[in-house]
Parts: sequence; C-alpha cells; structure tokens
Amino acid sequence: MARRDSDDGSVSRFELDPSCRVSAGGRLLIGGSPLSIFRLSDAGARLVDRIRSGEDLTRGHASLTG
Repeated sequence: MARRDSDDGSVSRFELDPSCRVSAGGRLLIGGSPLSIFRLSDAGARLVDRIRSGEDLTRGHASLTG
C-alpha cells in the first residue's frame, strides 16, 4: 500500500500495489514484493475496500493506516 502525501503533509490518498489481491471475503490481502499475506480484521477489510474503490477514508483511520 502506498501513501500519497499532499504538499501540506496531510495524507490525501492511499493506493494498493497492483500485485495485491483480496481473498476470503475481503479478509485476506496478498501481494507485494517480497510476497506478503495479511489477515484483516473487519475494520481492516472495510478500510481496504474503501481504498480499492477510491473512496475517502473515514475519520479515525490512522490506527489502521498509521
């Protein structure tokens, strides 16, 4: 996952690496180099879904993205 920062230092957007795949109903994230596998909580799965769809992140995402 890449974080794109704006000029003022605030986070404006996250992007998943093109190699990333989501499985197990959104609860498993696979990708990157070297290959990594992450098991996501319900909140983590919702966050990744928002990132994948290009939606704005909800307030309080820092505990999952920071």
